[in-house]
Amino acid sequence: MLNVDVLDSIDLYLIPFEKDGKIGFINKEGTVEIEPIYDEHKGEFYRKENIVAVRKEKVWSVVDCTGKELLPFDYCNIFPSYDSKLVVLETWDGYEVMDLTSEPFKVISKNEYKPIFAFRYGYAKVKKEGKWGIINSSGRLVLDTKYSDMYSFHDYPAPTTKVRETEKSVFQDIFLLDLK
Repeated sequence: MLNVDVLDSIDLYLIPFEKDGKIGFINKEGTVEIEPIYDEHKGEFYRKENIVAVRKEKVWSVVDCTGKELLPFDYCNIFPSYDSKLVVLETWDGYEVMDLTSEPFKVISKNEYKPIFAFRYGYAKVKKEGKWGIINSSGRLVLDTKYSDMYSFHDYPAPTTKVRETEKSVFQDIFLLDLK
């Protein structure tokens, strides 16, 4: 029996659960909202608007909080955004970024960078010809791909990353909110 007080204390709109080795999602009352049919998931339903990447066997798709599969199960990997409906899709040919906020869904970037990391604060780390840069949510390069190394985005003291131009240079802070 599920303890509703425990479920209510979890800061998620839908909570993942496992049954018979498969993953599904329940609401705060313990009612199954998405049946346990998936092998793995990435991302969380923090709010009703969020989407989550799900895997069946060896391929990935994306579902909304009703369980609607928004994309076909065709992808090697999917990296959902932390704060929007932008997803990075690893295809059999490369990487693309898709905006799932409009119908039909809009491809923002396709096979220009490899890899592309998940979006956070409206930005994503990208790599081109061995160098790192950053794109914004419209796919525009806002920090040139000239950096030999780049940290993951972090929150302190503000949305920030650290970059290094050459192996001999020191890391410098880049404040994501300053990027245009």
